[in-house]
Amino acid sequence: MTITWKKTDENGENPVYLATGRHKLSVNQRINLENIDDQGSTLALDFITQEDVGFYICEVSSNPPATLRHQVSLIGNDIHRK
Repeated sequence: MTITWKKTDENGENPVYLATGRHKLSVNQRINLENIDDQGSTLALDFITQEDVGFYICEVSSNPPATLRHQVSLIGNDIHRK
């Protein structure tokens, strides 16, 4: 079985494929796969920005496919600007 990571909109549509199996598909250097083994992988996002906010799906190529959806949000204080 293969694990695929993708980012979608809030309705689970318009997927952007980030990684499949042991292969990173995204050109974004802040996105990486970690802990890659026969059991799966962990998607790591370095230095989160507003662009990273959204829904991330981990999908296992079983029959039927098993999926787990994660939401990434940013919460913080406003920065004072001059």
